[in-house]
Amino acid sequence: MRYLYILAIGLLVMSCTQQNEERTIISALDDRTENDFIAKPTTNAIVSALQIDADIWAGYGFRYGQLTDMEHTRRYETFIEPKFSLFDNEFKRKKEVADFKKDIATALESDADSLGRSYSRIWEPILAELRVLGQDSLQDATLYVFSDLRENTPWFSTYRYRDSIQLLEHPNKVARLYVDKAEEFVGMDNVEMVIVFEPKTVLEDISFAQHKKLYQDVCDILGVSIRFTANLNQE
Repeated sequence: MRYLYILAIGLLVMSCTQQNEERTIISALDDRTENDFIAKPTTNAIVSALQIDADIWAGYGFRYGQLTDMEHTRRYETFIEPKFSLFDNEFKRKKEVADFKKDIATALESDADSLGRSYSRIWEPILAELRVLGQDSLQDATLYVFSDLRENTPWFSTYRYRDSIQLLEHPNKVARLYVDKAEEFVGMDNVEMVIVFEPKTVLEDISFAQHKKLYQDVCDILGVSIRFTANLNQE
């Protein structure tokens, strides 16, 4: 009986170890190319989306970056490793969770990139972040993009008349242009992208509708799960 008991305990520990290797990750890309977006990432919304209070023992991670005129900008990241409720101190764990939430707040309160913003690079930084999030199959990751999705780069810009007309009249050609930027990109099952934007005017609503279709078409081709919401707090 003693050996059966030891075997049962061993199997339990192995099961818990396998479950605790998994981690929930949220990444937020905050469009700083304009200053008047309604939807913004907040600590409460991120913590709620992670659902960390429902299970303080699981593993969690948060990444944060800003969309500017640069393809590569700094990423803030903070993680809390999984622990075993049977073997670890609950008071200590609650302190670790509280510190993790403070790290999220610190990241979101970081200053905007001080470089100029002659352009708005949106799609390429999104691709780079999707690649990072998809590297670890044990991660259940969600990328929240707070943006109107309006690209303004040398290769495409809806602020240029000819490009805006092309998006309106030949959306398939524009979608192919975006797909071509995703060289050797492989879709992943463990990552979902959520676009968060709330239009303020009718013109913004029309523009965003065009970009929603564009991104949906591009993500369908690349095998990326995508959805849209006006407010992260409504998730």
